[in-house]
Amino acid sequence: MEHNWKGIKKALSSTCQEVLGRMKHHRKEWISIKTPDKIQERKNKKTAIDNSRTRAEKVKAQAEYIEANKRVKRSIRANKQKHVEETATTAHKAGREENIKQLYDKTKKLTGKYGLIAVAGNEDVNGALIWRCSDGTQMQVLQPPETTADNPILDVCPIFFSSTQSHYLTLLTDRMLHFYMWRTQNSY
Repeated sequence: MEHNWKGIKKALSSTCQEVLGRMKHHRKEWISIKTPDKIQERKNKKTAIDNSRTRAEKVKAQAEYIEANKRVKRSIRANKQKHVEETATTAHKAGREENIKQLYDKTKKLTGKYGLIAVAGNEDVNGALIWRCSDGTQMQVLQPPETTADNPILDVCPIFFSSTQSHYLTLLTDRMLHFYMWRTQNSY
């Protein structure tokens, strides 16, 4: 039986490898099409450093590699920033259209591994909202000023996001904040 299984396994794996090929690494969705070419160019510069024979060749290859590395990092940083801004704009648009599911999905995508902090809102003696977060901190939410058609006021709730991403997420609307308040008060 064991010999039979080895033959079947070998036939299956060889057929799959011929038909499908080796597993390819997929690029992240926010990386542009030109960036993998720059990464490959950087790898080629790195092999040029390893293959250089004289000290002068090595110094020259290292200078080229440093420049290629800077280009790759700059490109990736720009791609990531563009993606985050587009996602935040989409979240803002979903908030204005009261599409809570899409807004929740986009904010969850932007928060990444940090996730949303569980909060509970209560009112103090004066009627102001006070948030008690799961990490032990407290935050007072001020009442938003009146909004007009030509000057919409957007509330910011930084407790939902990491500090590095909070400046992109100033697009959350007052409705989303109240949705989270309602959700957290009704979940306990």
